[in-house]
Parts: sequence; structure tokens; C-alpha cells
Amino acid sequence: MFADTMIPLDGPPEVDADLRAASEPRASTTGTDRARRARSTSISVILADGQAALAVPAFVMTTLPSFRREVVAHLVLDQSGCAATNRAAMIARAKAALEALPPSISKFHLTWANYEQVDLPGEPLSREEAVRALNHVPTLPHRGGFCPERVITRVLLSGSGIPHTPQPAGFAPLFVAIPAPGSIPMQGGGLAPFTRLIPDLPAYVLFDTNGFKRVSFHSTAQSPFLASDFIPADSVAIRNGATTTLVEANRDALVFAPASSSSGWQVWNPASSQFDPLSAPTPCVDPAYGAGLSLWSRHRSLAWTPGKLDAALPDLVNDTRATGLLIPEAAFIVLETQS
Repeated sequence: MFADTMIPLDGPPEVDADLRAASEPRASTTGTDRARRARSTSISVILADGQAALAVPAFVMTTLPSFRREVVAHLVLDQSGCAATNRAAMIARAKAALEALPPSISKFHLTWANYEQVDLPGEPLSREEAVRALNHVPTLPHRGGFCPERVITRVLLSGSGIPHTPQPAGFAPLFVAIPAPGSIPMQGGGLAPFTRLIPDLPAYVLFDTNGFKRVSFHSTAQSPFLASDFIPADSVAIRNGATTTLVEANRDALVFAPASSSSGWQVWNPASSQFDPLSAPTPCVDPAYGAGLSLWSRHRSLAWTPGKLDAALPDLVNDTRATGLLIPEAAFIVLETQS
């Protein structure tokens, strides 16, 4: 099942097996051969606003060339008011974190953060250069609380902090938050939408006196960090025009591009270091399916820019009612506790 799921308000629309399979591959009591073919077919849609959308079932994803990105550690260093009197201890903790990271990680970025943030400019550092850079005095003064998740969202949204390799997807950033002794990192619990921007490493790390702790993008709960957590999942890069999207291999994928390109949908082939055409996705002309995908495209954008939600909500509610599809922003639950 796709992580982004459209829920019909009045039952499933009348669509053929090919369209149903794009959102949930399942057996059909009628037309078994047709349903089997649908499960092995990607569905392409041109939306009303000109966007291109592609739904790829897991069966097809398993046949696409995949790769594993190299990991770059992005250290987020505490520059809060609490860290002002614990700077030496925080630097010692950061050095311990660098030493504890596996040798397979050889590139590093540094950011100092409170409720603001400042990066150490330049290309990724080596481990030795990162150790020396920890003594750098940033222009950002010590104040406020330590907000590492603000750094994570900014870097993932901008992409500017993730260096690029010949592979179109760049490196996989492993964010390592390092609080000063006595400082408690502020966790907002709002990282779940950003999993789409880093599907192969959807968690960050806290390093304190007890070592590494894993914090999932889907929860603020901390859990023990395993050696396997340093290894990104296999990924597939899908392109349409100038837009390249990284998706997790072997799972259903729903991909959007701002505008359809004449070259169509392509997939990155690491063996030849080039994009190859994606095998003939089935065009969808069903207006209800396209309308639903348009709603989900708007839902995704608002998940990354929640400040725009209030202004967009009236139109979203009206459009979900018109299409008979439900999305989270337009869903309201009334709990009656009294008769």
C-alpha cells in the first residue's frame, strides 16, 4: 500500500483494474489475467495543473536498477544558552562522536545551532579536518534552546547542504545531534513528511554521555542505535525532465514532477551511469484518479510548508468534497462524549 493513500468518501470510484492496482495491488475476482498485468504496470498521469505523476507498484520497483548512497555525517553542534558554560565538554563529546562513527563514513559537515543555525562553509571535511574545525568559534552567539530538527528540515528542503557526486542523488546525510551536558534538544516530532526526501536514512542520531541514540523521523522516541542504522537502504532514482526523485527500492512509489518532459519518465542505471527510459508506463485518463493525485500533491507541499495551510484549507476542503476523496488536512473527527 502506498504511504500516501486516498480514501474514497462514498466508496471506491468506478475505475478499472489497472488504476486500482496502482494504489493497492490485489487479486481480482474477475479478470485475473488483467489484474496480474496491472500489478506489473506503472501508471502515468498528467494532472490538470500540468504536473506529471507516476505510480509504481512494488512488483515493478523490484525490477528497477537500485543503488546505495554513500553516507556523509552532518554534525549538529549545540550553540544554546546552556552550551555557553559547557563549550569544552560539548567539543569533547563531539570528538568522541567522530571517533565512534564507523570508518566507512569519511566525509563530514558541521552546523552550530540553537533556534538559529550557521554552517561551516565549504566542501565536506575529512575526519581529521572535522576534528580541527570543532574549535572554530561560530558567529552565532550562545542563546535559546538547542533545535537540531530545524537544521534537518532546512538542509533537506534546500538540498544545498547535501554535496553531489556523479550519482544524481548525492550523498545520504546522517544527522548527528550533539547536545552540551545538561542541554535537552528540542524535538518537534514533525519530521515524518521529510522521509520522502531521505527515504534511505529516515532517522537521526543523538550522541550524549550514553553514546548514540536513534530518533526516527516518525517519532520523538529514542531507541538504541544499531550498527545497521549506519547503512542506508537501497534506492531508485526516477527522473522526469529536470526533476529527480529518490525512492526506496522494492516498495510502492508515488512520484511527482512539476511538468511532464518530452523524454518521459526515466530511471538511473548505476551500471551505465546514465538515465534509461522507464518501461512504458500505462497512461491514465480517468479524471477522478487524476483529481485525487492532484489533491495528494497539494497535501505533500503543505506538509513541508505548514504555515500556508490555513489559507489553503477552504479550497482543499471544497475540492475533496467535489472529488469524493479524503486527505488529512480536510479530515475532521467529532468525538461525542455525551448524548
